[in-house]
Amino acid sequence: WQLAMLLLSRGVPGGTPGVPGASFLGLEFGGPVTCNTDINPAISVNCGPGSPSAPSSWVLNYYPGIDDAPQRSTIDQSETWQIETGFKFPLFADWTGDLYYSRGQSLDYENAYGNDSLERFRAVLDSPDYGAGQVFQGNYNGASQYFGTSVPTTCTSGYYDAIFNNVAASSDCQNAIGSVLQTYTAMEQDIVEANFNGSLFKLPAGEVSAAVGYQYRRDAGQFLPDDLQATNSFLDETIGLYPLGTVNAEIQAKDGYGELFVPLVSDMKYLQSLNLDLGGRYSDYSNGIPNATTFKVDLDAALTKWFRLRGGFNRATRAPNLGELYLGEQEYFGGGAVFGDPCALRSLAPFGAGAAAPDIATADAGLPAAKLAGGQTAAGAESTYLICQAQMGSAGAAQFYGPTTSQQTGPEGFAWLNEEGNPNLKSEQANTWTGGFVISNLSDNPWLAGLNGSVDWWQIDIDHAIELDDPDYANYLCYGTVTVTTPAEAAAQAATAACQNVGRNQSTGGATTSLLQYTNQATIGIAGVDFEVNWFAELADLGLKGVPGGISFSSQDSILQYYKTKNSPASFDVDINWKGSLGPTLAGTNGGAYSYRLFTTVGYVLPSVTVSLGWQFLPSVDSIGHITDEAIVANNKQVAATGRGTILSYTPDDTLSIPAYSLFNLNASWTVTKWLQIRGGINNLLNTNPPNEPTTGFPVGTNLNAVCSTAAQALGCTNPTAYSLPNDGAGQNGALGFYDIYGRTFWLGFKATF
Repeated sequence: WQLAMLLLSRGVPGGTPGVPGASFLGLEFGGPVTCNTDINPAISVNCGPGSPSAPSSWVLNYYPGIDDAPQRSTIDQSETWQIETGFKFPLFADWTGDLYYSRGQSLDYENAYGNDSLERFRAVLDSPDYGAGQVFQGNYNGASQYFGTSVPTTCTSGYYDAIFNNVAASSDCQNAIGSVLQTYTAMEQDIVEANFNGSLFKLPAGEVSAAVGYQYRRDAGQFLPDDLQATNSFLDETIGLYPLGTVNAEIQAKDGYGELFVPLVSDMKYLQSLNLDLGGRYSDYSNGIPNATTFKVDLDAALTKWFRLRGGFNRATRAPNLGELYLGEQEYFGGGAVFGDPCALRSLAPFGAGAAAPDIATADAGLPAAKLAGGQTAAGAESTYLICQAQMGSAGAAQFYGPTTSQQTGPEGFAWLNEEGNPNLKSEQANTWTGGFVISNLSDNPWLAGLNGSVDWWQIDIDHAIELDDPDYANYLCYGTVTVTTPAEAAAQAATAACQNVGRNQSTGGATTSLLQYTNQATIGIAGVDFEVNWFAELADLGLKGVPGGISFSSQDSILQYYKTKNSPASFDVDINWKGSLGPTLAGTNGGAYSYRLFTTVGYVLPSVTVSLGWQFLPSVDSIGHITDEAIVANNKQVAATGRGTILSYTPDDTLSIPAYSLFNLNASWTVTKWLQIRGGINNLLNTNPPNEPTTGFPVGTNLNAVCSTAAQALGCTNPTAYSLPNDGAGQNGALGFYDIYGRTFWLGFKATF
């Protein structure tokens, strides 16, 4: 409500006395402002003079402003080269061999313009008259005068008019705070291979063949950010950019492999062929990464000339990359803690301080008293409360737990986080099962001759997946692994590395940036069915004599059985099935776990012209927040039914389902001559807007104490403690990459062969 009052104080230029303007939370923009108290019934607000004469000239700006520095841009100088050489040679019988060597290198030197130094900007603003007419010079009075002294830097206009009158600062002022960031990236790779293949012996169904080989790989990387953007630049940094960690490391791998193709059956009445494909690989890594073994078993059976079965099992591994192993600590912007701040007295975390003390800040707001979070004990909450106070210090704790700091807590959509590599990682392991069939060459009938298709079921389970620990797990390592009972024990725990990774501000008591590390704790599982149908026929063959050309049809569709992830083995980190949502959110996974996807194309084909219409369909999906809540609800129901596990607390998600989405694209090509082809098309033919992700909010008038039913509260549902506005969600899904955000667009191109 305070923000509403502030916005209303601007008035509306040209407002007419007595004529109300736009309404916001019961308040009127323009005209006489008559305030009511439905924003907060306990507070009476005096809105001002009741006329449109309230000041309307002030402007909210971010500084340095958009006109106070060149627009951000980069100039990249890239150099990439690769050398490949090798030769093939006969050995004996039908056996052949080949040797191969490759060396590649990429270098990238980037100059980034339009960036500003934080400390130089502060120095200019802190100087007299916001820097106007000032001269700045570094190290002028150093230990050895004039040695290492910077050149004089002037600022003619200063920043007063830029801040208060929206006038761009002079060019020398912009130069005084500006910086060109220089970043260097280098990658190197060496590969040496020796491969040998040929026949071993003959079976009744055919030749048994084999392939064996050896490969050596070396991957080296170096990343050096500008000093102003480096994580150890504690005296100065770039405004609005993340500090970046350095990398300078390499990995070496030595692999030996063997593969065997065995024809088991051929030319039987109901089994034309049955083939077995076996393979295995052993990998020896440097840098302490554990060695790994992978293998595959595939079967292919042709029952008839038009029907074939296929399937198999594959175990694969992925070794950690250079960044996951050796990335220096750096900041990024990512998803926040699902259970919010564990130090809050209304914390929902099963390792949080919820109900450890009275909530002074909202004691008179008519809200129920704070209660223990699901999965937490009174002793555990008191322990977290003591550790939090030890982390905050006396001043920070007094502020955080005082009468002016809200103790409300809930899911954090986004947060500033630090990440760091882990040199003790091992390879992640994936088990893949597949099974399906292929049809083709069904008949000489023109309706069936051009028809082919396939159906394949697949299931992939990844163990020891390499992921960053999530913020909840980092909090758990500090607050949930021990129980302290005295301030001395709390101080000892607060001094541990686990608690230092989730530190608290010594002035406000608020959370600082958490440090997350890569580990092998995550598991990922996904399964589904893929369908593909293709058909083509000449119109004349279908009975349309004299009609030139043919028609084509193709459809590639998939049905998702499940898509599950779990970031750690902790009981509060529930197994989330993302099917039917915009998730998952783990790094390296593909978002958009739609229950199914359809992609169909219909075309008309002439010898030199092809026209096709494509249709992409995405069904309705839930938001990431909603599906996370659903996973907690499913966990709580299972715990209630079995008595095993932990009932977790959550606040109801207020997002609505995202509507289904259809996209049509029209494409055409024309082969003008043997050497010239023209192509063109219309993307998003119907100019369809991306769907919104709306929220209902908990607007004024909502009975906050009755959002969760009694039955839901018994299963962890916690009523919200504050009102919130609804949101139509416009523009929130374009960045996700699933929907077209540009509207109808046209394209044209040509291809010439000389």
